[in-house]
Amino acid sequence: MDRTDRLVALGLAFVLSYLAVLAWHGPENNEEAYPVFNWSLFSEIPDRTFTDYSVRFTSIDGRDLLEPVYFEQARTELPRMYQNPGAYRLIQQLGGAIDRGDDAAADGFEAALEERWLEEVDSAEYEVVRRTFDILDRRTCDCFLEETVIEQGEKR
Repeated sequence: MDRTDRLVALGLAFVLSYLAVLAWHGPENNEEAYPVFNWSLFSEIPDRTFTDYSVRFTSIDGRDLLEPVYFEQARTELPRMYQNPGAYRLIQQLGGAIDRGDDAAADGFEAALEERWLEEVDSAEYEVVRRTFDILDRRTCDCFLEETVIEQGEKR
């Protein structure tokens, strides 16, 4: 078998295996079957504007900050926690609960935030902020289209 025959056989084997997976899994099933994946994976483009939540500190350990500092930028105040993905998820849940008006859930998320993610500070005054930003502009600057304080909190 020369090189061309091997390439033809390999191509034919690939097409046949792909057709076998298609026949077995069905063309309308949206679940992926390893190693054949959904081709529409990158066909959707996100909105240019995005809204998330953050905690913005106005005072830490009894000292007022000249400019408020967002949780994810509080490198000197929270050296171990400031970019933790778990803290980010919790802050998103907290902001969502406040926006939904779910006071019980918001109180639980706020208590978890103060107990676990603000353990590096003794006291803090903060605001929960809903931020809307352009995802392309956000890569190069800390600029927001809109910032709305939805709740204020205090860790003692």
